[in-house]
Amino acid sequence: KHWYQRRVRGLQTMSFPSDPTVVLKTISLQNMYSSIVRASQNLIMTEGKADIALIGLAVMGQNLILNMNDHGFTVCAFNRTVAKVDEFMNNEAKGTKIIGARSLLEMVSHLKKPRRVMMLVKA
Repeated sequence: KHWYQRRVRGLQTMSFPSDPTVVLKTISLQNMYSSIVRASQNLIMTEGKADIALIGLAVMGQNLILNMNDHGFTVCAFNRTVAKVDEFMNNEAKGTKIIGARSLLEMVSHLKKPRRVMMLVKA
């Protein structure tokens, strides 16, 4: 089998077998990665509405978000378990200015600059 070297973005050298399917799969993965990076940059560059984001929707996190909302702040809520975000948004946060985020990227896109994030960890 014939092996050759290919320069990728001038940063590293990768070896590929002469099988064209492997090269095509690698190129399509690179294109997919580039598309994801461009989309995430566009998403982050949009101006957000939330004053602060809070990560951690246990009892204290939920109450802190509701308190900040009552005092006029727009808060973005995020939790590692997405079902917890949906449950909070459909029950306690219904009818408020609280914004629910299903991913870290979405959370960051909702924030005004300078971005403020508070993380609560359940003890």
